[in-house]
Amino acid sequence: MQVFLSATADILNEFLPDLSCFNHATTRNRVLAVGKAIETETRAEIAGKPTVEKPVEHLIVGIDGALVKATRSKNQRRNFEIVLGRIEPCGRQDKILAAVRDLDDLARERVRFALRSAGRGPATNLTVLSDGEDAMRLMAGKLVERPR
Repeated sequence: MQVFLSATADILNEFLPDLSCFNHATTRNRVLAVGKAIETETRAEIAGKPTVEKPVEHLIVGIDGALVKATRSKNQRRNFEIVLGRIEPCGRQDKILAAVRDLDDLARERVRFALRSAGRGPATNLTVLSDGEDAMRLMAGKLVERPR
C-alpha cells in the first residue's frame, strides 16, 4: 500500500509541481478524509430514504460480483466481494454502483439507493441482468414505499 501511495504522491508532484509537499502519508490522510466525508454523506442520504419526484418507466440494471482474495500477511484480512453494476434508466443518464457485500452493513441499501437516485419509483419496471445468482437480483429488491 505504501508503494502505491508513494507512486500516487510522485504523480501528483509531477502534475502539480507547486505542491511539493505531497508524500505517501499526506496522500493517504487526504484520501481517507475524503472517503470519510463521502461515507458520512452517503449514510445520511440512505437513512433519509428520499422518494423519487419523477420516476422513470423502466430501468435496466446489470449487476455482478467479484471476489477479492486477501494477501497473506501478519494482519491477514478476510476475502470480500465487490458488487458492481450499471443502471440504465429510460430517458436519463446511466449510473454506476459499487458496494462491498461482505464488509459493508449497508451494501444492499447502497444498491437500492442507487436505483432510487436513478429514478426507480413504485411503478418502475425493473430488468436485472446478472449471471443467474439469486443474491445479485435480490440486492435490487422489491420496492416498498412506506407512507410518510
